Amino acid sequence: GNSDFMLHKPAQILAEISDFMYLEDGDVIMTGTPAGVGEVTAGSIFSVTLYANGQRILAYKWRAE
Repeated sequence: GNSDFMLHKPAQILAEISDFMYLEDGDVIMTGTPAGVGEVTAGSIFSVTLYANGQRILAYKWRAE
């Protein structure tokens, strides 16, 4: 999957965050990127689609302010 290119796997990130805060449905975790990839600026558009067992279970889009 796409997580093959990540330094820290999603399960590892979730486990560490869960050690010091409670995560709720709808929470978004942004992890950052290497220098030069791009930055978030006002007006940036983000979209996410979540699949489970090959079925789309969530699609969401938002704009950074």
